[in-house]
Amino acid sequence: MLLGVDYLHSNNTQYELGDGQLITTGNVLDSDTLDFPHIPRARDKSYDSRNIQRGLILQDQITVLEKLHLLFAGKESVWESQTNIVGGASTPYRETKWVPNYGIAYDLTPEITAYANVLHGFSGSANIDRSGNALPPSSSTAKEVGLKFSLLDDRFTLTTALFDIKQTNVPLEDQMGQYIGAEGRHSKGFDLDLNGQIVPGWNLTASYTYSKFEDPGEVNGEVNKVTGQPKHSANVWTTYELQDGPLKGFGAGIGVTAASDMLSGYRTSTYFNVAGYAQTDMSVFYHQKNWSLNLGVKNLFDRDIYSYSTSVYYLGVKDGRTTRLTAEYRF
Repeated sequence: MLLGVDYLHSNNTQYELGDGQLITTGNVLDSDTLDFPHIPRARDKSYDSRNIQRGLILQDQITVLEKLHLLFAGKESVWESQTNIVGGASTPYRETKWVPNYGIAYDLTPEITAYANVLHGFSGSANIDRSGNALPPSSSTAKEVGLKFSLLDDRFTLTTALFDIKQTNVPLEDQMGQYIGAEGRHSKGFDLDLNGQIVPGWNLTASYTYSKFEDPGEVNGEVNKVTGQPKHSANVWTTYELQDGPLKGFGAGIGVTAASDMLSGYRTSTYFNVAGYAQTDMSVFYHQKNWSLNLGVKNLFDRDIYSYSTSVYYLGVKDGRTTRLTAEYRF
């Protein structure tokens, strides 16, 4: 039996871009002719907010006759927010929700386990929409059934699953980073995950997901469309670390993340497709008992990768090649 509490307290302040627009005049091919808005200053504050989320958690796992495993987890979650708009009203918000989770697993053989679970989620948002209204908390219900396989003397684990996920109040941003509202999402699909060790020191992780999305809501009688969500997504990552010798702990990794095209736009607005992509990342690392160094490079080939937008006049571009050096020391 596990009993616990969680507590989150955050304060947020937002500043506007002022009277300027993203780009007012000029030729986008000649940066010297572009007119950008000024950087926000303290006097441009639009609102501040205080947010508290807390909960009481209870979890228990029971094994029956060695092969049947039952899991129950419950949480009473409370979300409180207070948003103070400059020159406007103060909008308090409070919501309490019981969040239960259930799971069952049965060992068909020593190497194969069948499972099913129902998971609920609840999370508050610290943001407001264009009208100054606090965004309501997001909630979700996920149903999943699948099989887990232990392969090659437990060196690999393969998980296959069918899922059905319903979400409400998913926040959406416009091209200026402001929240314009929320939508509902219903997704069904298939998941495949593979994790394991090929030989000592050589690890492999791979996954594939197929998802079909829809929004159960309507605007003026028109069915909403879900944007920014690809039908197909996959990734593969492999690392190798030397196990002995003077360079023990030295290693490298490389991987690819890919997704199919996705719809861009907002609810029932005009839509267009954003092309799919494949991004290659890599890392070089050195691990020791109490410390480690890691040099990571994202988007190794500096590809132009586009992201979805809620506006038909704007298309986001993800970061190009990015390098980060991380050092860690364990006391």
